Amino acid sequence: VINLKWVALSELRLNVGRGVSTKTIKAALAKDDVIAKWKESSWGKSIISRQVRANLNDFERFQARHAIKLVSRATTAQFKTLQRASRGLGPKAQKKKAAKGKPAAK
Repeated sequence: VINLKWVALSELRLNVGRGVSTKTIKAALAKDDVIAKWKESSWGKSIISRQVRANLNDFERFQARHAIKLVSRATTAQFKTLQRASRGLGPKAQKKKAAKGKPAAK
C-alpha cells in the first residue's frame, strides 16, 4: 500500500490489473522496458544526477565547482564582448555617429 500523496503521474504506463503480485509487476516492467524509458526521461536523468552528485568525494566536488566557475567565466567574457560590440548600434546612436563624422560647416 502506497500513500497517494507519494504518487506522481508520468507518461510511462504499465498495463497490469489491480492487486497483481510483485512478480507480475516485475515481469511487466521487464517486458515493456519501462525502467530504461524512465532512465532516459528528464525526470529520471535528474534523479540519477542527484545521486551521482551525492556520492562525490571532496576532490570530485572541487573539480565540479571549478568546472562550473570556468564555464561561468567563459560565458561572462563572451557576453561582455558581444555587449561591447553591440553598444551604440541603435538607430539614435547611428545618427549621432553620422553627425559626428561630418566636418563642421563654415
